Amino acid sequence: MFPWQALTEWSHYKSIFLHRQYAAWERVTAEASSLRALEAEARRCAKEAEKKLSDLSERLRRGNEETVRVKEELDDLRRHDAESHRQVLDLRGELEKEKGLTLAAKEAASALDVKAIQDAAATEWLRQERDDSRRTESCLRSERDSSHKDLAGARHQVNSMEGELAQSQSCCTASL
Repeated sequence: MFPWQALTEWSHYKSIFLHRQYAAWERVTAEASSLRALEAEARRCAKEAEKKLSDLSERLRRGNEETVRVKEELDDLRRHDAESHRQVLDLRGELEKEKGLTLAAKEAASALDVKAIQDAAATEWLRQERDDSRRTESCLRSERDSSHKDLAGARHQVNSMEGELAQSQSCCTASL
C-alpha cells in the first residue's frame, strides 16, 4: 500500500468520525436549546404562581380584615342584643300596665334575632371564603414549589448536556 493510500484511508475514517461527532454535537445542542426553552417556561410559570400567591395573600389579608370587622360588629350586635334582651325583660315586667309596649318589644326582639341570624350567616360565609383562600394559597404554593423543582431539574440537565458538549468538543479537538 502506498503512503498516499494510507493517508486517503485515514482521511476517510477521520471524515466519518467527524460527521458522527458533528451529528452528536447537533443533537446535544438541540437538546440544550430545548431545555433552555423549558427553563424559561418554568421561570415564567414560577413568576405567575408567585403573582397569584401574592394576589391571594392580599385577598386573604383583606378577608381577614373584613372578618375582624364583622366580628367587631357581631360583638356590638351581641352587646346590643343583650341590652335589648334586658329591655324586653323590663317590658315584660310592665306587661300588666301597658300591653301596647309588649308588641313593640317583641318586634324589636324579632328584628334583632333576624339580624343576629343574618350576621351569623355572613360570618359563616366569610369563614368559608377564608378557608377557600387558604386552600387556594396552599395549592399555589405547591405549584410554585413544583415549578422550582422543574426549574432545578432543567438546570441540571442543561449543565449535564453542556458538560457532555464540552467533552465531545474536547474529544473532537484531541482527535484532530
